[in-house]
Amino acid sequence: MQIRTTTFCILALWSLCIITRAAPPKPEGYVRQWTVIGPFPNPERAEGAKDRGAFDIDYLTSIGGEAKAKIGPETAIGDIKAESVRLDGTLLDFRAHYTDADRKLAYAYTKLESPSDQEALFFLGSDDGVKVWLNGKLIHDNLVARSCVARRDRFKAKLRKGVNSILAKVENGVGDWALILEVYGKEQGQKIEAQIELEESKRKFQQQSLTVTDLTWPQYVFWPGANPRIIWRDADEVRELVGDLPLTIHWYDSDLNEVKGLEKPGRYAAYVEGKMKDGTPVRRAMTFYIAPPDLDIWQNWSLDVPYLGKPMDSQAWQERRQLVGERAAGLYRDALFCTEQGAIELAGLCEAKPLGHSATHTESSQVVNDDFHLALKLKLLGLTDKVRPLAPPKKLDKPALVLHEGTPAEAGMNPDAKEKIDAVCRKWAEDSGEPFTVLVARNGVIVTHEAFGQVGLDYRTDVASITKAVTGMLFGQFLEQGYVKLDNPIGRVVPGFPTKGEHMLTYRHLFTHTSGLEGHGEWGGIHDPWLDNIVLNGLEALHPGQVHLYNGMGYDLAGKAMEYMTGKSIVRLFHDHLFRPLGINDVRLDDLAFGTHLTARELGTLGQWLANHGRYGDKQFISEETFEKLLPEDLSKYYPAVKVEWGIGLTWMPEQKPGAPPGSIDPKDLIFGQRTIGHASASACILRVDLDKDLVIVQIRKTAGEKYGEYAEKFFMAIADGMVDG
Repeated sequence: MQIRTTTFCILALWSLCIITRAAPPKPEGYVRQWTVIGPFPNPERAEGAKDRGAFDIDYLTSIGGEAKAKIGPETAIGDIKAESVRLDGTLLDFRAHYTDADRKLAYAYTKLESPSDQEALFFLGSDDGVKVWLNGKLIHDNLVARSCVARRDRFKAKLRKGVNSILAKVENGVGDWALILEVYGKEQGQKIEAQIELEESKRKFQQQSLTVTDLTWPQYVFWPGANPRIIWRDADEVRELVGDLPLTIHWYDSDLNEVKGLEKPGRYAAYVEGKMKDGTPVRRAMTFYIAPPDLDIWQNWSLDVPYLGKPMDSQAWQERRQLVGERAAGLYRDALFCTEQGAIELAGLCEAKPLGHSATHTESSQVVNDDFHLALKLKLLGLTDKVRPLAPPKKLDKPALVLHEGTPAEAGMNPDAKEKIDAVCRKWAEDSGEPFTVLVARNGVIVTHEAFGQVGLDYRTDVASITKAVTGMLFGQFLEQGYVKLDNPIGRVVPGFPTKGEHMLTYRHLFTHTSGLEGHGEWGGIHDPWLDNIVLNGLEALHPGQVHLYNGMGYDLAGKAMEYMTGKSIVRLFHDHLFRPLGINDVRLDDLAFGTHLTARELGTLGQWLANHGRYGDKQFISEETFEKLLPEDLSKYYPAVKVEWGIGLTWMPEQKPGAPPGSIDPKDLIFGQRTIGHASASACILRVDLDKDLVIVQIRKTAGEKYGEYAEKFFMAIADGMVDG
């Protein structure tokens, strides 16, 4: 089908991140010429509201209504004027046209000319909800909060011979706001559908897991002589998705020796391998434990379960505490025997030797199991002798700044700065009911380090996606020491991945959300021994460099590459080469994109590392040149379809002053300098580092609580007002 376009578009969308996809081999199916009009109000809907708010409000009644509107560049609705847009790429980015984009919606209009009456296939991506009319008839309606990924929606409609009008309405909550639309004739559309279905089958296969059969329930702890049989949990679906996939199982003991039977007590790994029809290897691993005969798990015991708070009645809880404890013990016993995590825990406890101190997170059963499987993995792939230890930080002759006590004058702050910052924080904690800790430092001098609410300075929480910045700090050492370059294909390190071609992944892809991967903590995250192979099994569904999709899986895959390079499990890498050299001795790390549990002092130390451009005290972790590579930059110079600035776990976060024009980056409209870096956090923790003013701001909390936006602004303003040169 040949298509000529003249267009108009209204769109409104809500999402946390924008995604762009480059043109396919036959780009004539993408709609690139639009007429847009907006923005119109899209107030936030109350949680649980049954109505769909502004999404169902017809803002075009003055020009005939949504079903009859004909829109051109001369169209105006009150003070809102239409605008013609010709796209260089495929994505209509409404934020490029409307600076005031949060809680808005817009329309986009175009015309397509068809040589005949025919059935057409429409492929659409939007951020957020979208409606589409064809020749005045509503043909698509999807109210959804999402990022704009091409071909997320598919639908069919009849084109008539001659000119056809298309109107799209897109609503936005907060964040990015965009639309991608493709229209094809039946033959070409069916080819695209077939490719989409193939990609979807690959993604579904990645979700498939293994289990133990011939049992009433899954079991991972056995007695000597057991012979567990491992199969796909849903073998029929696996067969439907990828065809026949026979599995071969190899057993290895705790010394990495292959064994034929599970005769002796101890930890065992089941290494499972197969091969897809196209030759792609499938590799998985599982942990089992063979218990010694004298392991007494049937004794009567109870767990002390704490009172969980309202809405439980405290007296009723106390009266049932013993019963609850006995039941909890039973559930824990079941978990030990009937889950793989239980087998990992039992193996770790039974192998553990006295330490002379309380065990740290790097001495946990999980990390010990990670070490075991990494060593086995390297052995199986013949890579044991090809690893290279990461070198420790260099010693500096002239030490860099460290966090320390000092005077306001030494910090470049007004004498009453701490008092005013603390006053805002006290009121914040009182009004929100949410406790938190704060550390603000300038020139290395601690301006304030206080706890607010019912917590102390040792208050520790998950800093959520600030973890991505921390992962970037560790990876910077791999850049510094010449292991890799940002645009190297990971296939040079990670087995099975291509080193060229359309599915080649680079480290820049992984850290800047341009790999095409989605989600956080998928497929077991960093603790799955063969996470990299699971990603490989769905590689055909990825379009690197053509999409910007915020995710955590790129970071986890980068972690697997770091393990391959050094032969050290990722949690140990963090501890040995980042945390411990900074004097941070015991950190719980659940993932490389979230799940780092820190105090304000610890996060402040990491912030000072950033303020020092990769140095702290007498240690230089990375050079100035390497530090600059971590900073956000325009990704379009690497990937033309991706018009986003992003760094290696870092983004620009200068914060706007109250009343500043939305989206303005004019210095007069900013609270901090333009070179202020950090990362957002789902737990509402704060990390801001103004590189030009040597300012570090951190806040540790579990959740935003009420009035977060209002008080965060006051908090930032109090800090800025407290600077002598603010």
